Order: sequence, then C-alpha cells, then structure tokens
Amino acid sequence: MERSHSWSSALVSKTSRRLVASRVRIPASPPCTAAKSKILTWYMATPIFHYVYILLSLKDNKFYIGSTSDLRQRFAAHKNGLVNATKNRLPMELIFYEAYLDKYDAIRREDYFKSTKGKQTLRNMLKEYLNKKHNL
Repeated sequence: MERSHSWSSALVSKTSRRLVASRVRIPASPPCTAAKSKILTWYMATPIFHYVYILLSLKDNKFYIGSTSDLRQRFAAHKNGLVNATKNRLPMELIFYEAYLDKYDAIRREDYFKSTKGKQTLRNMLKEYLNKKHNL
C-alpha cells in the first residue's frame, strides 16, 4: 500500500508541476467607460417593436396594410416610391399604426386587417378621421 500511495503522490506532484509550468497569464480586460456602459444598458433595456401600419392612398382612397420593425424607414421607402405595391398610388398618408413586442403578433394583426372583417373594423375605428378628411 505504501508503494501505491507514494506512486500516486509522485504522479500528483508531477501533474501539479506541469500545471504550474503551463499556466498562461491572461491580461485583464480594459475597463469599460461610462459612455459605453450607458449605451449597452440602453440597448439591452430598449425593446424592439414590430409595427402594423395602415397607409391611405390619396390617389385612389384605398388602404395599404403592412408590418415592419422600422416604421420610419419603411414609411420613407413608401413615400419615395421604392415599394412596388404603392409606387403607382402615391401620395400615401400614414393614418394608423400599432406596436407589438412580438413579431408574430404583429403579423397576425396585419393578416386580420387584410381580411374583410378587419377592414370593416379598421373603418369603424377610424370613422371620424375618414369622414372628416376623406369622405370615405
């Protein structure tokens, strides 16, 4: 028993010597500045919204219903004629939008607004605006 004990302690000491010899010193990471920390905190705390939006063509008085995660960029694309579905129906006016935290909730709502029942609901929701501005 003594032999196995001394043999195992010799193995352990050789192993520990190898570990000590093979240690690599990793330099400390640079400190994070307050500005970077605030940006990271803002980015992590800011949710990404997904939007369902309704455009009204002032040319033919018909709706365009869509969804996006960047409403400003998408509306600018519509206004500049970069969207095939609306480039021949310009000018377009943004008359309604809803924001969702989940992309699939927004897509579901978009599909609802594109249905007959959804268009009736939309016209009922925007009744006063449509009567005053466009007599629809």
